[in-house]
Amino acid sequence: MAINNTDTDAPVSRFWSKLNLVSDVVSIMSDQRPGKETLLKVMERIKSVIPFSSAVLYFFDINEVIYKKEISIGPKIDPSAFFKTNPAERFSVWAAGVLKPEILSNEGPDNRLAGSGIGSLIMVPLRVESRPVGLICLTHTEIDYFRKDDVKLFLLLAHQIAVSRERSVYQRELEERNQELEKAQRLLELAQQRLINDERLMAVKELSVSINH
Repeated sequence: MAINNTDTDAPVSRFWSKLNLVSDVVSIMSDQRPGKETLLKVMERIKSVIPFSSAVLYFFDINEVIYKKEISIGPKIDPSAFFKTNPAERFSVWAAGVLKPEILSNEGPDNRLAGSGIGSLIMVPLRVESRPVGLICLTHTEIDYFRKDDVKLFLLLAHQIAVSRERSVYQRELEERNQELEKAQRLLELAQQRLINDERLMAVKELSVSINH
């Protein structure tokens, strides 16, 4: 994998480029919720260090129990088209079963990228404590562009995106529950006020009957 750096042959330069990339992704994801704009910003930052031809990011929707495409950059790609062995298998079922990064290169006798126009492809699952969070896939036109040595870097980036996504989901759920509690509290206060008013009205009626007699 070529690092977009003025001194790409220097191991130290490559090391700091990758370290700065991870740090920047952490900063972006920590400062903002992982909406589409934030994720696009993250992917553009990754692209500035690791140029790629296309990218697609899916998130797992726990409510609908399906994977949904969140963002895509460049030509459209369907990673399952290159990895699924059972055409009848649903995409979300297949994606949930992706447990480790996979790399394909457009070469060799068992070439699954043949005729796709893709030289290299890397797919990395987004998981938190073994739970599926999403899936990210990057491609490049160059053959053998993504290497096994790059997996650790992509796992770090994927983990940051996954953790930030989970934190955002929890925060949204907490906010929704707080809103529900506030609504319930308001309804309770209204019910109490109506009860007090009813009791006052009853007391006035009883007093009025007593006076009339």
